[in-house]
Amino acid sequence: MNIFNLFGLLRTISITCKNLLHPDKTHKIVLVVFILIVIYSATGVQDKNAVPVITNLTYDNITPTGVEVFWTTNVPADSKILFMAPDSNYQPLLFTDSVYVQEAVENHAVLISGLRPATIYRYNVISGMNGESAVDSGYFVTQSESSGEIEVYFNHTVDTSVNLGEYAKGKQNFESLLIDRINHANHSIDITLFEFSYYTDIANALVQAKDRGVKIRFIYNHSANTPQLDTLIAHGILVIKRDVDTAHSMHNKFIIFDYRNHINPFEPRLWTGSTNFTHAQLHSDRNNVIVVQDEALCAVYTREFEEMWGSHTDWPDTSRSRFGTQKTDNVPHILNVSGTRMEVYFTPSDRVAAFLENLIINNTSKSIYFCMLKANIPEMENTLHTIFKNGSSVKGVFDLDNSMINGCIYPRMKGLPVEGEWNPPANVFTDPITELVPWIDRQVDVVTVVEPVPVVEYRLARNH
Repeated sequence: MNIFNLFGLLRTISITCKNLLHPDKTHKIVLVVFILIVIYSATGVQDKNAVPVITNLTYDNITPTGVEVFWTTNVPADSKILFMAPDSNYQPLLFTDSVYVQEAVENHAVLISGLRPATIYRYNVISGMNGESAVDSGYFVTQSESSGEIEVYFNHTVDTSVNLGEYAKGKQNFESLLIDRINHANHSIDITLFEFSYYTDIANALVQAKDRGVKIRFIYNHSANTPQLDTLIAHGILVIKRDVDTAHSMHNKFIIFDYRNHINPFEPRLWTGSTNFTHAQLHSDRNNVIVVQDEALCAVYTREFEEMWGSHTDWPDTSRSRFGTQKTDNVPHILNVSGTRMEVYFTPSDRVAAFLENLIINNTSKSIYFCMLKANIPEMENTLHTIFKNGSSVKGVFDLDNSMINGCIYPRMKGLPVEGEWNPPANVFTDPITELVPWIDRQVDVVTVVEPVPVVEYRLARNH
C-alpha cells in the first residue's frame, strides 16, 4: 500500500466515523486504524496485486559441473531457471533445460547441476506470483579442469623483497616469450592488437604457424597497415580492423592460444597484459605480460573476440562484427580458475568504470596500489579520495609525460596548488624515466580481476 492510498483510506474512515459516531471518538478510531495498517505493512504482508521485480542477479559457487544462481524479488515468488549452452554468440536461443523451486521467497538461491566443464551457458530466471512474473537473464561459465597456472612477466626489473607468494619475473624478453608460445601452438591463435610494427620475427613465426596448420584470426585497430601486417595478409592470414567510430580505438591486446579445436583442457592459454608489439613497448616502455592456462577463461575471451570478428568460424563476417558502443554485455564475468576467483569485464559494454568504483569502495580494507599511464575520470578520482579519507593507503606511480596533461588526476592527488587538490595529499609519484608506464594501462578494452589482488588492464580515461 503506498502513501497516497494510505491517506485516502484514513480520510474515508474519518468522514465515515464523523457521520456515524460521536465526534470525540473519531480521532481515536482513525488512530487505531492507522496503527493496524502500520503493523500490517511491517509484518511483510504483501499486496495481493504486487508484481514481482527481479534485482541483484548473479552467480557463484562454481564447479566443473554446477553453479548456484542468486537473485532477489520485491515480493515472495517462486524460482525457475531456463538454461542452454550456445556454441557461439550467434546460435538462436532454445532453452533445453530447467530447474524449478515452488517455494515463494524473496531471496532466491538455485543450484544447477549436471553441467559440462569450461562451458558458457545462457540462462533466464523467472519468478512468479499471483499470475504475474518477472524475467531476467545472464551468462555463467563452469569451472574448467585446466591447471590454472598463472605466469606474470615484466620487461624491466622488479623488486621482490616484499613478496609473499610467487616471485614476479623481471627483465623478460617478451619477443622470445611470444615467439616460443607461437611455435608451440597446435590448433589455433586468435589475436587482438592495438599496434604491431618492427618485429618481422613475430610476423614470420605466425606465418610458419599457419603453414603447419594452425588456424589464425587477427583483429587490429583502425591504424594504417605496417609491413608486419602486410606480411600476414600476403600469406593468407585473415585480418580485420575496427572500421566504425574510428575517433576511438580497439585497444585490446590479448592472444588466445589453442582454444579452438583443442583436445584436452591443458592446451588453451590466454596471453594478455599491457604490451603491444612495437619496439618501444617490448623494451623501453614499462609493460607486463600475463599468461593463464585455463580453458574457461579462454572461452570467455573467445566470445569477446568473436563479437568483433562477427562469426565463430575461420572467416569473419564484417556485417555482424561489433566494436565500441556497438558491443553488448554478452559474456560471463565470474570464473573459478583452479580455485581462484577471477572476474572479467570488457569495455565499453560491461560498465567497467562502475564496476571498478564498486570494487574500490567495497573491497578496499587497507590499501590500493597502482601504476598508471593515464587517469582523468572524475568519478574514479572521487572514489579513490573517499577511501583515502576513510583511512585506506593510496599509493601510485604515474607516467611522467602524461601526469600533467588532459585533466590527469595526478596533480590533485599530489596536493599541488591546483583546484581540487587533496589535503592531505596521497603518496603518488611520477616515474623519472621518460618511457611510458602502462603497467596498469587504463584505456584498453578489458579488465581481469584476480581475487584478492586486482590485476587490471585498463586506463582511467574515457574511451570507446
